[in-house]
Amino acid sequence: MLRWAIKSMIVDRGALIGAAAGVGVALLLVLLLEGVFAGASDTIVAYPQAANADVWVMQKGVANMHMASSLIDGDLVGQTADVPGVESVEPILYVNSFIETEGGALWFAYIVGITLAATNSGPWEMAAGAPVPRAGEAVLPEGLAKKAGVRVGDEVRVLGRELRVSGLSRGTFSMANSIAFVAYADLESMREASGAASYVLVRARPGVDAEALAEAIRTAVPGVNAVTSTVFIENDREVALQMGVNVVRLMSGVGGGVALLIIAFTLFTHAARRSRELAIAKALGATSRSLYGALLVQSLFIASAGFAASVVLALIVEPIIETAVPEVAVTYVPTTAGWLLLVSLVVGIVASVVIAQRVARTDPAAAFSGS
Repeated sequence: MLRWAIKSMIVDRGALIGAAAGVGVALLLVLLLEGVFAGASDTIVAYPQAANADVWVMQKGVANMHMASSLIDGDLVGQTADVPGVESVEPILYVNSFIETEGGALWFAYIVGITLAATNSGPWEMAAGAPVPRAGEAVLPEGLAKKAGVRVGDEVRVLGRELRVSGLSRGTFSMANSIAFVAYADLESMREASGAASYVLVRARPGVDAEALAEAIRTAVPGVNAVTSTVFIENDREVALQMGVNVVRLMSGVGGGVALLIIAFTLFTHAARRSRELAIAKALGATSRSLYGALLVQSLFIASAGFAASVVLALIVEPIIETAVPEVAVTYVPTTAGWLLLVSLVVGIVASVVIAQRVARTDPAAAFSGS
């Protein structure tokens, strides 16, 4: 029966390829939806993840950055720097606003004001120009600039002020939160927040525990909240997921359910097409064990081939999507591929068992009569 299973797959290559393709397309759907979900989750916290900080300090009652507002007095920044265990502090200003490009087009972005001495709070990868904007300058996301038709040297309007584009950054453009950088002094003036800061990025001295330092800052500096970078990032991710990315999560779940049905139908149909041949084999003396084995080999092969095809296609499609739709980031998670393979194999086993049980109950005379 094993020989029959292999020979049958070779002879009926069209049906085999069609079944594997059906499984592969279904799995590709799930991989892409999960990849978009993971990508959106990552881009939402891209800035705090890239910022080189051990502790984030902000206004009391605030614990994240996404869709939050924080403002602390400048003297609190100095008090934070004086806390034992602090190696350096780097203040930033932050506001949600629109970037207006030529023709009046508006692009929503998070505007981050950084100082000329910024080393931890600016862009982490540049496509062109300088990473630290000077007075009257702005660093825009490369993706936003491409869509808006803006180049280095062009003028944009931010919070009512004309700024010259001095650089283009990578990894800062997404459908969830594009990030633009301007000079600290400019944003300070735009917000009328002289001497204030939205957040303070704190670096700990070597050997100082970040959690202990955050606690020390909360105790020593009144009116501020301080959390470790890990906690800050997770807080930001959680808030962002509650505000929209869960829609992608729902789409991914629905897509997964549809894909499961497609896989089950494909494998069940392929196995069912072999039921009469298997019934004849049973009538000629094949054991139930060999029937189960033959169907199992075919179903597991189709599931594995479909999974392999989906992974290859996903890797091919990823750069195409990110080029065609740069605001959509795709991040594949290995665990997703693992459970998809497991689910496919389980469905294949179930389909094999169901058909094999049907064949085992078939009357041998009915197999020869064609009924």
